[in-house]
Amino acid sequence: MKTIILYCLSFLIAAPAWSATILSGVVDLTITADLDGIYLDLESAMLTSIDDDFSDSQVNFFFGGDGVFSGDRFLPARIGTGSSDPVRNLPEASVVSSEMFFADPGFGGSMMHVGVGANQFENGMEGYLGFKFDRLDDGNFTFGWMRVTLTNGSSTGTVHEWAYSDTPGEIILVGGSVIPEPASGMMLLLTSCGIAFLRRKR
Repeated sequence: MKTIILYCLSFLIAAPAWSATILSGVVDLTITADLDGIYLDLESAMLTSIDDDFSDSQVNFFFGGDGVFSGDRFLPARIGTGSSDPVRNLPEASVVSSEMFFADPGFGGSMMHVGVGANQFENGMEGYLGFKFDRLDDGNFTFGWMRVTLTNGSSTGTVHEWAYSDTPGEIILVGGSVIPEPASGMMLLLTSCGIAFLRRKR
């Protein structure tokens, strides 16, 4: 029996991942302290020109990050479900999932997320925001995180890096990777154990 269990565990560990984490890499994009700020396209990891209708970008950071404006493909995690509710600063290693508050798809903004209160970004200090991203523009959202340094507009901010899942609905660890669905892992374990047991009986 011990042999079967060890076989199952080794099979599970060696199994390929069912989904992937798409990483931007460290980009350190400067958020200017003016009203225009920067417009960011997550897929290409590049800035676009001013894009108020978000045809080429998904999110606009301005006033050093004190302001965040986004289209219907980028929905940041907020302290409530309103489209103008403040964006949340998430702890590293927390989980971005459907359990968080997101506004309905559409244009949204936030200018109340830099301060010293609970869930706020501290001025000039690194933090993480979570988001949902409709990467294929088909209404299916994947979860992601972004490491940022935001300011109250007195100086520039920085978008350091971000990551998101390539599979809609899969949760992701802030500062880390996608967490495989427990059901998928359990099914794989049960299947491999069944195969091992049948081979042992022959």
